[in-house]
Amino acid sequence: MGSFTFKDRKERRIASEGWRPRKTSSFMKGSHLLCEGLSAHNKQQLIHLAAQQEARSTALQAVLRGHGLSEEAMAILQSLDLSGARWQVCLIHSADPCSRDLQQRLQHFLWEQEQLYLVPLTERQWAIVFAVRGYGPQRELDKRLQDLSVRLARFRTHMACGSSQASILHIAASMRDAQEAIAHKFYDITYMGVLSIHSVQGRGFTNDYAEAAPWLNRILGSLATLDWAEYVDAAATAAAGFKARRVHPEQVKTMTAYCMHHVREYVRRSMSRHPAAAAEPPDFLEVDLSVIGLEPLMERVSQYGQECFRQLLSCREEEALGVVQEINAYLKEHYQEKLSIKSLAKRFYLHPAYLGQLLRKKNGVSFHIFVHDLRIQEAARLLQEVQYSITEIAERVGYSNYSHFLKEFEKRLHISPMQYRKSIPSLKEHLKP
Repeated sequence: MGSFTFKDRKERRIASEGWRPRKTSSFMKGSHLLCEGLSAHNKQQLIHLAAQQEARSTALQAVLRGHGLSEEAMAILQSLDLSGARWQVCLIHSADPCSRDLQQRLQHFLWEQEQLYLVPLTERQWAIVFAVRGYGPQRELDKRLQDLSVRLARFRTHMACGSSQASILHIAASMRDAQEAIAHKFYDITYMGVLSIHSVQGRGFTNDYAEAAPWLNRILGSLATLDWAEYVDAAATAAAGFKARRVHPEQVKTMTAYCMHHVREYVRRSMSRHPAAAAEPPDFLEVDLSVIGLEPLMERVSQYGQECFRQLLSCREEEALGVVQEINAYLKEHYQEKLSIKSLAKRFYLHPAYLGQLLRKKNGVSFHIFVHDLRIQEAARLLQEVQYSITEIAERVGYSNYSHFLKEFEKRLHISPMQYRKSIPSLKEHLKP
């Protein structure tokens, strides 16, 4: 999308006689974009207008980005620099890449204005460069920009204006001011209204890195235990800390990228032990961090975490059989002790929920049923020996509550421990009154 201005009725008439962009939103893409039906004269005029707008767009992009200007670009900007006018930049940032509907709304806004140019910067950012002469026109344009912000709210756009400059050649300073003002939208996610550099003066940011270390430790801990709830809570806690301290948005993004880099390295190391594993996890730095807003940034952290957890789970699935065998061996040696899924998970560095699911999947029964099965099996064996009373056997296999032992025994063998003992032929003589 190029920069636009319709300076007189002639240009408006030419553009209204049937010209429409076909497969691109750019105003200037050559004569192949002209619709059929225009006269040869009007086609020639429109091509000339398109070339003129393209040259203006290139010159304005260069000055906004602080690049050096060619003689041609300098001449173009000087021709726009009206005597007595001041120049200002309104920065527009969309949370999503530009849509056709959004482009059309911006074009319609520009259609109604004079000495106003729309300059594309990225697929999410545009700059409106405009000239104002006098207090009245300034107030009128401010109102129009506020109205535009309301119309663009559903596209999740932010708008901010920089300071006015005496020359269009100095609008890079206005651009920097607009960027500084729009940064304050990071913690204020409302999409209506136009911030100005004057309205945010005195509302500074801090460069507090204190949140990075604890956040990283919790994130890595959640990966080790495959605790998704902990991952989500760690991100939410970090976000609350950033907001409370008003950490500069760029610092927040830097810390986020730092933490996610370590997440990626952890996943890479885990996957390196499995040659048949899927491709490496994506690089978080490939995620678009130009987004304005703490909430959308945390959404990206969540999405990235989901992908990393998915890959870790696929790797853990390969390890699961060996882990279950090791856990089962431990349970067969320690079933008589006071066991819980939480203590077992801590011993084997797994999250309790994941461990419970793993044991049920591999053993076919839950952790508690598996332990009770082991205890009752041993109790049945000990009942074949006369040197232990039934109460002693219950205690030896791990039951401090005798009633609980009876319940679990009868559930599995459908008779009481005493009846079971009496049913053993070799013990009948010993058990006669």
